[in-house]
Amino acid sequence: MMQLLGSGAGGSGGGSYLALNKKSSGILTIADHTSPGSISSLTTFQIGGGGNDGYSAQWSSDDSFIVATTEGSPHLHLIDSSNVSSLSSTDNIDIGFRSRGIALSPDDSYIAVGHWNSNTGTVPQIKIYSISSGSLSLSNTYTPDGGNAAGAIESLDFSPDGNYLAVFGRAQNNSNGYVWLYSHSSGSLTFVASYNGGHNTHSTGQGCVRFSADGTYIACAMLAKLKVFSYNSSSITEITSENVPAGSTWQGGCNWKFDGSEIAGITEGGSSTRRLYLYTWNGSSLSVTSSYYVMPATSYAFAWSPDGKYIAASCDTSSKSLVLIDVSDSDNISEVDDIAGNGFYTTGDRIDFSHN
Repeated sequence: MMQLLGSGAGGSGGGSYLALNKKSSGILTIADHTSPGSISSLTTFQIGGGGNDGYSAQWSSDDSFIVATTEGSPHLHLIDSSNVSSLSSTDNIDIGFRSRGIALSPDDSYIAVGHWNSNTGTVPQIKIYSISSGSLSLSNTYTPDGGNAAGAIESLDFSPDGNYLAVFGRAQNNSNGYVWLYSHSSGSLTFVASYNGGHNTHSTGQGCVRFSADGTYIACAMLAKLKVFSYNSSSITEITSENVPAGSTWQGGCNWKFDGSEIAGITEGGSSTRRLYLYTWNGSSLSVTSSYYVMPATSYAFAWSPDGKYIAASCDTSSKSLVLIDVSDSDNISEVDDIAGNGFYTTGDRIDFSHN
C-alpha cells in the first residue's frame, strides 16, 4: 500500500496551478499559484453550459490533462492541459447520470465516477472509464453493495498504488452513510467490504472520502463525524471517530496533508460555524488544533497544496469566490489571498492543485 512521494506528490514544491470546475455554467478554471502565497485567475474553458453546472476536476500525474464532471450530458470530460494558457477538449462522454465526485487512477489510465442522486428512483452506479490516446471508453459498471433506487454516491478516491477504490455515499433512502471498499485491477473492481456509519452520517451534497498519501489510512467526512479507517484485502476497520466542532457538519469534506500528519476539513452550520479546521494525526487518534479559519461562505471543495503550506477553497460568495489560506503553522491559520467574482463556487467534492 505504500507509495514514495516525489517532488510533485508533496513536500518539495509543486502546486503551480489550481483546477476548479465552476458551478455556474460548468466553466473549468485554471488559477495561477506560481508565486506561492498568491493566486489569480489564468485560464477558463467552458465544458458545461446553462443548467449544466460544474462539479469536480482532477489533474493527471504529469499535469498533461484534466478530468472533470458536469451536471448534464456530456457528463465526463477529458481536457488537454499541456498548455495551461490554452485548454482544449480531447473527448467527452455521456455517462448516463450526474457525478458529483471523480477519481483518476494514479497511472492515469482509469476514471471512476458515481451516480449522485439527490432524489429517488434510480439505483446508484459506479462506472469505470478507461483513457487511451486521449479517448474515453466504458470499462465496467457496478452497483454498490446494498444499493437501491434511493442510493447516491458522493465521493470516490483511488489508493496511491491504484489497487483500491474507496467510495462514500448512501445505500438507501436514509441518513446512513456508507464507505464501500473495492480492490481495483485494470479497470475492474472487486468488492472487499463496507462500513455502515449509522443514523445521521450522510446528507445529500456533503461528505468526502480520501486515502492518505502513503495509502495506509482512509479518512471520511460523514456529516457530523470525521472518521479514520485502516483496511486490508478483506476488511475496513474504524480506528477513530471525532465529532465536528461547534455543532456543525463537514460540508467541505476532508483532505490529508502530503505527509499524513494532518487532516483538514471545512464545516457548515451558519455564518459563525463555517470554518476550516486542522486535525493532527498520530496513527491512532485525532486532535484538533487551536487555530481555525472562518470561511466567508459555504464551501464544498478544497485542495491542499503539494508542499503542505496552503489550502485553496471555493466559496459561494462573489466577494471571495476562492480563498488561499496559509496553514504552514497549524496554530496560526490565516488567509493570504483571494479571488473575487461569481463562479468559483463548485458543488463537486474535488478541486486540485497541479503536481508541478
